[in-house]
Amino acid sequence: MATEIKILDDEKIVHTGIYDFDEFYMHMWRWLEWHKFTTEEKKYAEKKKVGGEGVESKDLDIQWEGSKDYDEYTKINVKLRFVTFGMKDAEVQRGSAKVKMQTGEVDVFVSASFTLDKDNKYEKNPGLKFFRHFFERYLYKDTIEQLKSDTWKFGWDLHNEVKAFLNLYKHTR
Repeated sequence: MATEIKILDDEKIVHTGIYDFDEFYMHMWRWLEWHKFTTEEKKYAEKKKVGGEGVESKDLDIQWEGSKDYDEYTKINVKLRFVTFGMKDAEVQRGSAKVKMQTGEVDVFVSASFTLDKDNKYEKNPGLKFFRHFFERYLYKDTIEQLKSDTWKFGWDLHNEVKAFLNLYKHTR
């Protein structure tokens, strides 16, 4: 069975205030594509609520999983989860124009890991199970250490990209 090694586990970013959710959503998807990840939306749950003043808000729970091959034996995995609370549309003055954005809280969770024996080649052949242990422990050891470093760096790059994008809206009113 393939072995998954977690490097980042649900590192959280919280943003409260104005943001453009559609732009944020597309930016993060394109960013993962740019880094050659194949990404899939695993969950999209939306809950609409009407407040006391008749203003509609919604809570979202969106989960993405992405992966890319590192080499023939391993792949790097990322998971992103976006959770919004009380997201409402708001009009914001940008220069001379008014634009529609969202307001509320958005929490983003970033996870990064890598998978050894991504295609289960060693697991499928019982005679190779011993060789897999030998391979990972002695022959592939330096590559695993490099993978830990590369996955850690990529996970934090993704985390920082989310944070930087949401910080663009800190002073928007």
